[in-house]
Amino acid sequence: MHSMFDYQRVRLDNRGGGNGRAKLTARQVERVKKEWPTKSQSQLARELNVSATTIHRIVNGVTWI
Repeated sequence: MHSMFDYQRVRLDNRGGGNGRAKLTARQVERVKKEWPTKSQSQLARELNVSATTIHRIVNGVTWI
């Protein structure tokens, strides 16, 4: 039986690039964080072929922390 600690560790390990279903690479996320102040979230989303929600979550630290 797995402990809650093991579950939480696995969840954290699967965030960002550790998730096999990640839509962006770590390099692309760095680009989002660097360019976001000068480009809109919608514009970055179009350029990277992801949803604006994905960009919003990166910018606000929900994903790719």
